[in-house]
Amino acid sequence: MKSYINIFAFILHVSVVISCHNNFAQSIDSVNVTEKKDTLKIFWTNEEALEYKNITPFYRRVDTSLTGIQKYKLLNNEKPFTARFSNSGFAYRDLEFNTKYNFEFISSRQFFKDHFLTNENARYYNTTIPFTDVFFEMGPKREQIFDILFTRNFKKNLNLSAEYKLIHSPGKYSRQKSDDAFVILTGNYSTKNKRYSVIGNYFYNRMKIQENGGLKFDSVFTNNTQKSREFILVNLTNAENRVKESGFYIRQFYFLGFNGKKENDSTKTDLPYTGFGRISHNILFKNQSFVYLDNNPMSGFYPVAMLDTSATHDSIHINTIENTLDWSNINFKDKYNRQRIIFHLSIKHKYSKLFGNSTDTSVFSLIPQINFRIKICKDLELSANSFYFLRGYNKGDHSSTGILKYNYNKDTLDAEYIGIRADYFKQSPTWFDQQYSSNNFFWNYTFDPTYTGKAGLFYNYKTLNLAVNYFQIRNYIYYDNYARPKQFNNYIELLQLVLKKDFKWKKWEIDNKILYQKTFGASLIRLPEIESNNAFYFTQNFFKNALTTQFGLEITYINSYYPMAWMPATKEFYLQNDFKSDNYPYVDLFVNLKIKRARIYFKMDHVNSGLMGYNYFLIPHYPMSDRAFKFGISWMFYD
Repeated sequence: MKSYINIFAFILHVSVVISCHNNFAQSIDSVNVTEKKDTLKIFWTNEEALEYKNITPFYRRVDTSLTGIQKYKLLNNEKPFTARFSNSGFAYRDLEFNTKYNFEFISSRQFFKDHFLTNENARYYNTTIPFTDVFFEMGPKREQIFDILFTRNFKKNLNLSAEYKLIHSPGKYSRQKSDDAFVILTGNYSTKNKRYSVIGNYFYNRMKIQENGGLKFDSVFTNNTQKSREFILVNLTNAENRVKESGFYIRQFYFLGFNGKKENDSTKTDLPYTGFGRISHNILFKNQSFVYLDNNPMSGFYPVAMLDTSATHDSIHINTIENTLDWSNINFKDKYNRQRIIFHLSIKHKYSKLFGNSTDTSVFSLIPQINFRIKICKDLELSANSFYFLRGYNKGDHSSTGILKYNYNKDTLDAEYIGIRADYFKQSPTWFDQQYSSNNFFWNYTFDPTYTGKAGLFYNYKTLNLAVNYFQIRNYIYYDNYARPKQFNNYIELLQLVLKKDFKWKKWEIDNKILYQKTFGASLIRLPEIESNNAFYFTQNFFKNALTTQFGLEITYINSYYPMAWMPATKEFYLQNDFKSDNYPYVDLFVNLKIKRARIYFKMDHVNSGLMGYNYFLIPHYPMSDRAFKFGISWMFYD
């Protein structure tokens, strides 16, 4: 813990020093002094926003609101419906079904991914002043989450940012500690005329997780015969998962064209410009490592120990390099997004080398892609995306997506719209699903490709979000009761309804999300039928608005179903039919405070623990946390 405090103190000191230096330098600039009064001029964008526009118009303001701060920087902020463990920093399973083509050939399921800071979720900032956001949460049993972001424009068109996140959670149960660290460095630069731009990032993610295999006897918990949770017997006493991912990503954009001769008309200040679209190139290099350790493989938890009965040391390492060349007809002079038709043509080359205890292989793929957007009329827009694996490991795989959307307003950052969407893709089985060799598991299968179709209707108006989705999957790959992959050679259908609506009346605010999902054909996709997340806020200002307070209640309800079990050795969730969870609401009480730039929350997590019995499991044999007090603070420095 001392090392974390030292790191925090050092980064905070550096941030303050740089901020002070920058404020002194800007004090001689009257324009910047004026902008300094606007404390919200901290903007960010992501790579997805750059596909149809230049980098400048797509910046979003950083959120400084108080509402929702009690789940700030946490997994359940974006994903309120997840099957997870009792403490932070572990694997999770998303209970809101969604599927898309997976480019990770090693495994189709990434149960750690949303913890990571990667190029897929990287943010690129633009600030008039240096900005630092420090977040810290303290929970039971010395659980600590620390996240610091610092960003600064060194020139008007050059920004560098750094984010560092730590999760340290020993947990209440034996051998259930997480020790995770995540780092991302990002930068973006544009020339003065915006004709050339570049974005890039370096990322490093490390998760070190103790695995206890769950409770040996659930009845000890459900009957509450042992109130000291650390003394309840668990299945594994020496197991550990280690996951690492690191790499860098660079993408460059350049508008092709030239300026013509100046016309005789002296009233025209701009030279005539002839454009040939925009060309871009990106390169991604990534290292991945998955290691599983257990000094007692003969504990009886696994089916068998095949290679070494004294110790398990399973490891898989993947090195990947990708290059993508893209050309688009985007108009360099189109500052206000008036271009009727925009399309992209690209080609991607991907090479991966995989090696482990008994594996040494390499695969490559060549993937052409096309996507376009057409403004049919002023507010009606059609967009589509399609790619095909021309050569390589997934040869013949393809994906197509089409979206027809009607916009109610012109603000592309906060639009109100209605639309329909259709997706269809063919996915070859991943390497991990077909062949795997470890100390406790071995399989060698040949599966058929999976075909997935999705049709959806979505509606967004002010604080109302509504989506209706229908999925049809053929040749679904799942993990059976023995934690081994199997394929269902028939159709599975799933209907999904998502309703999100926020209400606000005077000092009262209610945020609601309700999810309904129904599976037809086979019970292989295990999901609750009904889930809901409801947060109630009452806001009050004190001391002439110097202090803003929110008193709130949050309820997350999960319908009864047969949840999927967790196999630490393969890092996969698998089917089980012995345990059925109860209909259960998880209730949290919180108080949020805002004092100038500091946002603080005090939270009583799972306040109804024990009042409705002790059968609160989201993963079999892994109880959710008991009643616990948590404290968190987010402090922003931006002047």
